[in-house]
Amino acid sequence: MQRPEFSAPFLSAIADAFLRRGKAIRYQAKLLIQREIDANEERLNVDYEGTFKLRLRLSVWITGDWWFLACQQKPGRSRGWLFKHELRGVLGHLRAESIVKSFEDSMLIGYWSPAERLAKLYDIWRLPPPSVEP
Repeated sequence: MQRPEFSAPFLSAIADAFLRRGKAIRYQAKLLIQREIDANEERLNVDYEGTFKLRLRLSVWITGDWWFLACQQKPGRSRGWLFKHELRGVLGHLRAESIVKSFEDSMLIGYWSPAERLAKLYDIWRLPPPSVEP
């Protein structure tokens, strides 16, 4: 797998970290690392398609903002989502290897109970839990 060229060094570092773990991740599923330019902003996209229609996507912008999606299609013809969770954050001081570890840990979401999925994702990605309105 060839790494796309990025102008931002931290996007290159994240892509390189994914490539170092790429063989282990691809052993279980499809992995795609892409560079995208949208409205003159560079972005890294990492797409994962695993067994049982599990999909993960991590997008990291040159601004340091990131977005993560974890979803799984229901089996059968009518489909829909078994679950669909989105997280957002700012990279801050996170190292590229930590980001890849969080991504890999998230690959287990299909094995977690529905009640614990979102809380585990927040924990893995080091985000404060969402506030619950009374």
